[in-house]
Amino acid sequence: TKPLEDQIYAEIRGRIKEDAISAPIRRGPYYYYERNLEGKEYVQHCRRGVSNNGTQPSVFDVMPTGSDAPPEHVILDENIKAEGHGYYCVDAFKVIVTSLLSHLVFRCSLLAHSISLFECLLLLDFPCSQSFSYSQVSMNNKLVAYAEDTKGDEIYHAYVIDAETGTLVGKPLIGVTSNLEWAGDTALLYVTMDATLRPEKV
Repeated sequence: TKPLEDQIYAEIRGRIKEDAISAPIRRGPYYYYERNLEGKEYVQHCRRGVSNNGTQPSVFDVMPTGSDAPPEHVILDENIKAEGHGYYCVDAFKVIVTSLLSHLVFRCSLLAHSISLFECLLLLDFPCSQSFSYSQVSMNNKLVAYAEDTKGDEIYHAYVIDAETGTLVGKPLIGVTSNLEWAGDTALLYVTMDATLRPEKV
């Protein structure tokens, strides 16, 4: 069965555009997005500066990508982090973009149909399987928090890094869930586990 498995895997992978980026989401002076690299199993978490930072975020925002565009900055490369691990997963790398939902609701109103928000999101091809969030960046865009699982047991180590340099800030949180949220520029909320590995305390 191994040859057949390899054939099916190759066919599935051949239908996937490997070199692509997710839809950029603007948060303040930056666009945040994920980049897939051809031949790589994991993603890069990236951001790019907004050319005209004086403008307010809009559903019509388009991230510049030409030669005159601000340079792309890789905040975290999961391919590098995964080296040496048989299993690797980054979770909670997401930034709450509250304005995104209001923009979607506004676009739904333009549809001029009496439909639910869920139906609207389906029509707009919005990824309903995910939360309305993208990347766990502090309010001032200077720090990034993410939860890392290297065993597949969903017991995470949470890290805070400098968004520009990637330098670790403080000590990692050991044995927590992947639920991380910023409360301001420097205060991070996280959830611990009890002896049965259930969420216990915030």
